[in-house]
Amino acid sequence: MDEFSGILPFVHVAETRSFTVAAHRLGISPSAVSKVISKLEGDLGTRLFTRSSRSVTLTQEGQAFSERCRRIISDMEDARQALVQAQAEPRGLLRVTVSPSFGMAEIMPLIPGFLKQHSAVKIELNMSAHVTDLVKEGFDVAIRIGEMPDARLVAKELGIRRLITAAAPGYLSQHGTPRRPDDLPTYNCLVLLNANTGMPIDWLFNKGRTEQRMRPHGNFLTTSSSALATAATAGVGIMQALEFNIREELADGRLVSVLEEFEVSGPKPFILFPENRRLTPKVRLFIDYISERLGGAV
Repeated sequence: MDEFSGILPFVHVAETRSFTVAAHRLGISPSAVSKVISKLEGDLGTRLFTRSSRSVTLTQEGQAFSERCRRIISDMEDARQALVQAQAEPRGLLRVTVSPSFGMAEIMPLIPGFLKQHSAVKIELNMSAHVTDLVKEGFDVAIRIGEMPDARLVAKELGIRRLITAAAPGYLSQHGTPRRPDDLPTYNCLVLLNANTGMPIDWLFNKGRTEQRMRPHGNFLTTSSSALATAATAGVGIMQALEFNIREELADGRLVSVLEEFEVSGPKPFILFPENRRLTPKVRLFIDYISERLGGAV
């Protein structure tokens, strides 16, 4: 398959539209480049370039071939880089941003284990509910819940989390237990606000094969899931949250779940990183480490 030896010179000529510039890049003579291209065209049985004394342009077949060749070279470089990085010890600063509630409940318990395995890595953990521009602000990784509109990011799912509707036993003893979502307007429903928009986050329920969405109304509104749980355990009202936000309160009985037959999966957590940035060993290892432990696969 001698034609493979001509791919790199071909791509350089296609990019520069010049045999001379391509030859300079490759460290060989223009005549050698011309000879390689002519042989490649002969092997393929088609003309790749239209040549004149003043210009070199791709034919239609040459354009299609160049796009495929560039992908091949990019894949080869990625493979080479991955091999080099696999042999390198991960080190340096790793900047991670994560929403506070998910960060404390799910990510922070995993950080010590990662640092013990990779002692040359230093982690800066930014806990913020605000959407962050990874590229602009210099973060390596973001961990967020729900859809991410930034097309520049690759998103890897970190499993599924249940949405739990819950209240304190004392509140239910005083006000009764709701039997269906339609009962909730008669209860004090504690409101979680979106930290970026300030809008109330709707409650979700399973209604047969469809999803029922309900806007909660109550006398306490907050952007903090932790504050919402504190109010609920104090008997202020009913709350809905992803399971990890109230795991301890459910385990020790300070909160009890209601409407379990109407439960749905909540917004999915994702680990995100820039699409066009080659991952360094520390970033790749961190993504794999978190994904393996939280149910995602990279």
